[in-house]
Amino acid sequence: MTQRKEGTLVNIYGNGSFLRPASPTGLYGATKAWVTSLTRSLAKEIHGSGIKLIGFSPGMMLTDMLTNPVVIGEQGKAMMKRYAFVLRLLGDDPKRAAQKLVETIANNKKEFTEYRTIRPWTIVLRLLRVKWEDLTKTGKTPEYTLHYEDPYKPEIDRS
Repeated sequence: MTQRKEGTLVNIYGNGSFLRPASPTGLYGATKAWVTSLTRSLAKEIHGSGIKLIGFSPGMMLTDMLTNPVVIGEQGKAMMKRYAFVLRLLGDDPKRAAQKLVETIANNKKEFTEYRTIRPWTIVLRLLRVKWEDLTKTGKTPEYTLHYEDPYKPEIDRS
């Protein structure tokens, strides 16, 4: 790409890419924060090279990670009380994000752009949609299965 002075790089953001705590997925969130920081640094390094860079945040995709999460301990269970509502409100079909990414790549004219599918007004509109679905009894919660595990307890060596 540097020799041709053209091309497009895409980095996929996720929970944590807003650079705020991503509980209960702390390790995953930390890696996505790193990807965001790397992408922004890379944008400065390749400025003027002819290479385009896109940081793309698809939002909450209804993939196995969200539809079959592992929940650790009582604190984890407590955090999942509103999970069905969160999935219904924010969960999205990965095909939609893929289509938006293709459109973003095809239409992008900037050297560096960050695109997020979820914005403040998106949440308001989705909340209105959920309330309308509740009123009309047309809403459906995505299918999911929570897998519960006990917290890790290290064995104590008493020898």
